[in-house]
Amino acid sequence: SDPAIPPSPDRPQEWEIMLRLAGALVGTPLPEVDVRAMDDLYPQGIIYTACQAADTPLFGRDPAAVFAELKGVGPERMIDLGIRV
Repeated sequence: SDPAIPPSPDRPQEWEIMLRLAGALVGTPLPEVDVRAMDDLYPQGIIYTACQAADTPLFGRDPAAVFAELKGVGPERMIDLGIRV
């Protein structure tokens, strides 16, 4: 759901802050964390694993092609993945 008080447009969204912190936890200095790359990394890992597992609907599919079909970024992309799988 949308936040009760909309954030300022010049501020990062909560999911972007969480990804920046996750990058810092693996050793990347905070200013150098590539939020877009981190945002891509998580769904790509899930997709790759699902494409290798025989008991999933993605088994045997090309992970890059599956990832390219997803829409949005951040939580919206994860919801799209959840609906498609």
